[in-house]
Amino acid sequence: MDFDKRYDHYRAIAENSILTACGRFSHVEETLAKACIYSLTAGGKRLRPVLFLSVLDAFGCLDEKYYPLAAALEFIHTSSLVHDDLPALDNDDMRRGMPSAHKKFGEAFAVISGDALLNAAYELCFNLLCDDGSVGVRRACRYISVAAGAGGMLGGQGYDLDEEKKTDSEEYLLKTDLLKTSALIRAAIVSAGLIADKSIDETEVFGDKLGLMFQFVDDLLDATGDSFVVGKTLGKDSEEGKITAVSVYGIDGLSEKITVLKNECLEYIDAVFDIDNRPFFKELVERLARRSF
Repeated sequence: MDFDKRYDHYRAIAENSILTACGRFSHVEETLAKACIYSLTAGGKRLRPVLFLSVLDAFGCLDEKYYPLAAALEFIHTSSLVHDDLPALDNDDMRRGMPSAHKKFGEAFAVISGDALLNAAYELCFNLLCDDGSVGVRRACRYISVAAGAGGMLGGQGYDLDEEKKTDSEEYLLKTDLLKTSALIRAAIVSAGLIADKSIDETEVFGDKLGLMFQFVDDLLDATGDSFVVGKTLGKDSEEGKITAVSVYGIDGLSEKITVLKNECLEYIDAVFDIDNRPFFKELVERLARRSF
């Protein structure tokens, strides 16, 4: 199976799992339900659930009973985007080429829909734990919950908002990005490995490198990309004086950093995956590095 067919296979599983999980909103307040479903079905590459499913598959553990965790990862990611776009944070009116949740439904419903999505993700984890209380599943759910919280994604958001402690330094940038972006990407990879009873040492490093590369490419696109192609407002980071990989390294330096991270990811793929699965993950890294899908 070539890369595109394999990626589309995992993405189709993820989409179906997300739509199935949306059923829990059928009996809640109408506008809240619409806001949650609107944000979840607005598109996107579904990178995090695809990573989870593809790593499960590579380790011989792809099973439909684990599919709800793929949906949970996307619910967590989507909740962060809904909140990130709010006027109190990044104040962005466009997401994935569509009006942000707060522009479509108002700030109040954007706030509570983001909360509802995060809560629903934990519900999906608890449901799996009730059906399968194996050590691997328990460790995977715990890992995902930590990655989503103050010790991970939300902690990174906190650093990003702390004006008093911001410095235009590589140390501050890495501290923020490793939490805000890498934590959930890493969790998608590591949680699949935990279910498969694999050591987290190399999967964690691979996840961090991949997450950093992803964020660095995002920063580069914000400075040099096309809003129509990227699907969100570009250039706001520079206008607002935000600390990004562009402000720390410069465009040329950032391009070099992305290449270094890409090569490090490729090296870790050789350490983590068997020879049959390496081509898929290497192609994924190459495409993410140039954001070509």
